[in-house]
Amino acid sequence: MPRWFEEGQAVWSESKVTYNLQPKVFEEMLNSRKEQYDKVIKEDGKLNLASWGGITVKPGSIRKQLTPEGQKYFDENGRTPPSATFSISPEDMIEDNVNQSARYYGSYLLFKKLEEKMGMEKLKEWVYDTLQNTPCESEVLVEKLKKQYNLDISKDLI
Repeated sequence: MPRWFEEGQAVWSESKVTYNLQPKVFEEMLNSRKEQYDKVIKEDGKLNLASWGGITVKPGSIRKQLTPEGQKYFDENGRTPPSATFSISPEDMIEDNVNQSARYYGSYLLFKKLEEKMGMEKLKEWVYDTLQNTPCESEVLVEKLKKQYNLDISKDLI
């Protein structure tokens, strides 16, 4: 599952319970995340929810394993030479977890928006259905919302 979906539905659900049981705690949590969200939006203009939690190879981890000829090919073509092989370790990987507090708030806002547009029952059905059909990529979830509910959230994930 994409992290925006996992955390968005979790924070959205949490907000329903926390607001009813501990409204002050809910407000404090939300305000703290909103401050970070506002800061990121002001500075960057976007959250990149779709890339949240994505794992990629660190820049340079591939290139350093290439021969000088392979490095030249990589630099000129933006990709590795055909038939190149690599050894990748956990130290070569990087996970996109920047701006987490802001992303929690952004994913909460997305689910709040979905609730407003779909209604509580349809949103619960969509979440339940999605959880039953794992694994699932962002693109699949976006397309399903477009097709079934005529909602486009693609811009919310940028």
